[in-house]
Amino acid sequence: MLNNYFWSAVRQWGQRLGSALTFVMLARILPANEIGLFSAALAIMALAEIFNENGVGEAVVRAPYYTNESLMALNIVNIGMAVMLGIGILLSRGAIEAFFHTPGLGEIVSVLTAVLLLNAFVYIPMALLRRDMAFRALAKIGLVATLLGSVVGIGGALLGAGIWALTGQALTFAIVNALLLNRHDTLRLATRPDFAGARPMFAFGGFVLLGNVMNYASTRAVELALPYHYGAAALATYVIGSRFFFVASQMVTAVALDVGLSNLARHQQDDAAFDRALSSTLRMGALVAAFIFTGLAAVAQPFCIMLFGDIGRDAWPYLLVTAMGGNLYLLSGNIAIGLKARGHIASVTATAALQSIAVLGLLVPRWDIQPIMLVAAVSLMPALVIPIRAICLQRSSAMTLWRLVATFADIWCCAAFAFLAAYAVQRHVQITTMGGAAMMTLVQGSLFVALFAIAHIQTERLLFLRDPLIAARPILKKFSF
Repeated sequence: MLNNYFWSAVRQWGQRLGSALTFVMLARILPANEIGLFSAALAIMALAEIFNENGVGEAVVRAPYYTNESLMALNIVNIGMAVMLGIGILLSRGAIEAFFHTPGLGEIVSVLTAVLLLNAFVYIPMALLRRDMAFRALAKIGLVATLLGSVVGIGGALLGAGIWALTGQALTFAIVNALLLNRHDTLRLATRPDFAGARPMFAFGGFVLLGNVMNYASTRAVELALPYHYGAAALATYVIGSRFFFVASQMVTAVALDVGLSNLARHQQDDAAFDRALSSTLRMGALVAAFIFTGLAAVAQPFCIMLFGDIGRDAWPYLLVTAMGGNLYLLSGNIAIGLKARGHIASVTATAALQSIAVLGLLVPRWDIQPIMLVAAVSLMPALVIPIRAICLQRSSAMTLWRLVATFADIWCCAAFAFLAAYAVQRHVQITTMGGAAMMTLVQGSLFVALFAIAHIQTERLLFLRDPLIAARPILKKFSF
């Protein structure tokens, strides 16, 4: 099992870190307006990709059994969906460009429709390898595709291809990924499709699709709102600033979902064991989020300037607000894992829908505010559903609201103390060079880590801050008869 976790982490983290490092290089080569234009195209294609995949990958992984005929039915639907989406995008490319007031956007999304069609041949083979726990093979395929895509992207940018270097990177990854996944004989294309037998997987995939749409609205709809309201340059600044937060967030979330849900599901029949496991999951999640996300926020300014140069001077506030909001997102996600483990998927879905509606209600109107304020408001949206999910969790388990707060309150206080101290250093230093930015990142990061560790160790020793009864137990024993 540890071997599977290792290769799963290699695949997920390797691809994301590789893409992030490539993005840093491209951001230093390409102008901001081209990065913003391509980011807008990716946000549109990411929405199309949700419908393209339609949840069948998860359905295959979780299905009790399947036949080659039912898999062929899923495959046909995926290919048909990709063709329809591609035709729809090609026919509406002019309208897309006019809607976002971004010249050149229609041409980019038209070329990227090829990625949708290529990915339609990926979902089933990838799901079968995941089902067989062939994470090592998936990791190798993902890393090779990422490497070759990065070579094409960086090479094209250096040769002056501009935004087409980014397009070439995306196409190269999709081509290599599709070829390598389909070289395994996982699905016989000559098989006759069985749509009736695939019906349960279609039904499950529908719920996954609904959840993915709501997740997109909560986390990525801002990437469509920024170019619509403020132009491609505002989106470029946001993407550059928030890139490493989202990479870290995806890495942390993947581990939390894999380990947390599996651990809680094992104890769902034992209330006491479930309660202990849930407390551990919530506390560990808060600790990891406070260390990584608040740490990123503490070094936001020098970190962005070090990586991206002058554009980082405008982008760092986006890293600050998104990283701080990451603490809320992970807490909300971990509470949702607890609810899922107890079988309360309806509560999770309903609260996710509420958050999505609130985010869209914030993003659709044209407010007379700066883009950073809009992003900050979206980053705070999990605070709307956390209390509701906490009440649902209290009703389905022994986790009271007070105990829930006690799992993360002292950690958040320690992180806030360390953040303020590290941020105060930045306020008194003027960063003029990349070397100075690198030095400040090291100084502020080291200060945050040291102060957070010291504060956390001290609060761990003072157990009465979290559980007065535990601290008082040795004293009470002395007076017992």
